[in-house]
Amino acid sequence: MRPIRFTYPASSANAICLTQQPAAGVPLVINGALLDGVTFGLTNQRLAKLTADIQRRLVITGTGLNGCNFVFVGYDANGNLRTESLAGPAAGTALTVNEYALVVSITPDATVAQNLTVGTSAEGHSAVIPVDLYANTTSIGMVGINVSGAVTWTVQSTGDDVFAQGYDQLAGNWLNHPTLAALVASANGNYAYPPNGIRVALNGTGVFQFTLNQTNP
Repeated sequence: MRPIRFTYPASSANAICLTQQPAAGVPLVINGALLDGVTFGLTNQRLAKLTADIQRRLVITGTGLNGCNFVFVGYDANGNLRTESLAGPAAGTALTVNEYALVVSITPDATVAQNLTVGTSAEGHSAVIPVDLYANTTSIGMVGINVSGAVTWTVQSTGDDVFAQGYDQLAGNWLNHPTLAALVASANGNYAYPPNGIRVALNGTGVFQFTLNQTNP
């Protein structure tokens, strides 16, 4: 099994939509740093694509937006369609319930003469990492590096069928690793016996890197 690596980048309040005002029935313009330039260049469709193998809750920031609901459409890191309606904040921020790896559209239901931005929150998870259950010897080593800022991270495992069609990791059954839980510092650890899947739960505004290696002689 090849090493699995991902980087959890710092959160950004305008990574998806730069400052703009909502108009009823008109999708917000996805023009932040996470605009998928390849798709836009080929199809002229504006999608926000998060870092590979990451899904996060999204955040609307603004004032006087509580009279407006926003319909989010996108996909999680496992390719499942995610959609929800989120009430805008009266002041401050409003967080999505779902986590997204790809944002297709965000559509308000009212016109409001107030500025807003849409970005990534501090909360998120890695994609589910499946484990090779048929390896002759299974030993899984993991290293988490807190690159900058403060990110609290927890490695979790599950016995769920993570290959089931439409599997939703947010509705799954997860157990914290005995030592790699609620950490801020960099650390390493292992699993001596294979679970069906592994993920990392993350919360913070800094930058975090994770590497997983499974032996397979």
